Amino acid sequence: MAEFSVKSPVLVAISDYVGFVCDEANDAYIKCKSENQSPFHCISQNIAVTECALKVTSLIENTCDLQVEKYTTCLDKHEYHGDFCLSERENLDNCAWPLVKNPNLF
Repeated sequence: MAEFSVKSPVLVAISDYVGFVCDEANDAYIKCKSENQSPFHCISQNIAVTECALKVTSLIENTCDLQVEKYTTCLDKHEYHGDFCLSERENLDNCAWPLVKNPNLF
């Protein structure tokens, strides 16, 4: 399984996109965990969620790197109060949403 080494501000910035793309994989993992007491039973679902999140993260960081940087910098500067970073978020949304909504990429 790949290691997930993304900084917290980036995860905050891209969480909506990861949630959108990885919704089915995450639901399968949550369902498995609710039906099984042993965490080992759900390893394949856990791997699927992690791989999905890594793919989305990589795509957005590589394609929208400037927008991610500006938004995370703004969030950090304003102690994660997104209301101060609306224009930066809009720029990130304009870059990231077309990517994650493209069925040919996932």
